[in-house]
Amino acid sequence: MKRSGLFFASLMLLPMLLFSACNDENTASFPGTLPGVLPGTGVKITPAESASVTFEHYEDGSGYFSLDKPKGWKVQVGLKGTGDIDLISYAISVSDPNCPEREMYFNLNCVGGVKSQEAHDWYASNYGANSEFAVLPVFPSVDTEGFFRASEPFYGYSGFTVAENLGASVFGGEVLVGKCVSKTSGKKMEGIFSATVDGSFIYYVLQNPFSLFGPQIDAAPVSVYTILMETAPEEEIIDWQPVLDRIVSSISFTDTFIKARNELWRSVMGTTGETSNNTSELSSGIMDSWEKRNATYDVISQKQSDATLGYERVLDTETGNYYRTEIGFGDWYQGERYQVQTDNKAYLSPIKGYIEWK
Repeated sequence: MKRSGLFFASLMLLPMLLFSACNDENTASFPGTLPGVLPGTGVKITPAESASVTFEHYEDGSGYFSLDKPKGWKVQVGLKGTGDIDLISYAISVSDPNCPEREMYFNLNCVGGVKSQEAHDWYASNYGANSEFAVLPVFPSVDTEGFFRASEPFYGYSGFTVAENLGASVFGGEVLVGKCVSKTSGKKMEGIFSATVDGSFIYYVLQNPFSLFGPQIDAAPVSVYTILMETAPEEEIIDWQPVLDRIVSSISFTDTFIKARNELWRSVMGTTGETSNNTSELSSGIMDSWEKRNATYDVISQKQSDATLGYERVLDTETGNYYRTEIGFGDWYQGERYQVQTDNKAYLSPIKGYIEWK
């Protein structure tokens, strides 16, 4: 099996780009009293990108998997950072070329790192600083959070923190709401981070090979399974998480892939390494956890984002849809249909678009 790395990152979408010109069919008419705006002047409703996604079916050229992806998004196979492709650690990335922070990354298996600095130093001393296990990161804790913190150099983000632990996934790993910063763009990201971390394998070695009765260290590497990341710019995650979740639930590995992977696993490990083809279970479990998350955190986060960007939330009372608009709309608009909202519910639902009234 090739050495499995762990890697990559992103870019926050500039909010003003969302106020682009739209067609007449996307224009609603409001009476206005704002200086310079005459009664009956049309104002624009620009649909949110997340609410306007068109999905298309994608089949891998190798005949190994298929999935549904937003039109225009790119699919890549290979481990983040190295681009290594093998059937055991198989990894799939689906991302938006115009906003790389919007990404779904799914990795079946990797050697995640080592359990201590002493283990790292032992590999470097005995096999060289560039040897297979010496280049692996050191886990600050042997769990899901520790894996994503240790993976910062490889995934291309920094400052990984856990905003909320949503509990265990169907595969046993923890599901985390994580925050980090892209190393390439410096933009803040947020998303779902899940992985099953197995540090149960033990391999004791003498810390000093010339001292038979000296201290021992556990040099066994940590294996990680079913790694999933669904990320977006920090203020957009509530809008894009359902889109990313649909990508995950649509992944289907073919019988050809499953057979080839099991044969390779058997030749390497002496046993079979069954690949779950039901990623919809993973997706459903994560979506359920997401819906049960701490609403207080999301409300505070979204309100802070709106305040920073100069927005307020508006409810279309006829459709139940929420929109973002620049602060002051409520003072200008005289009708009854569109109402400025301050209750928490308005910050827990994806927006359908942006109202431009100035």
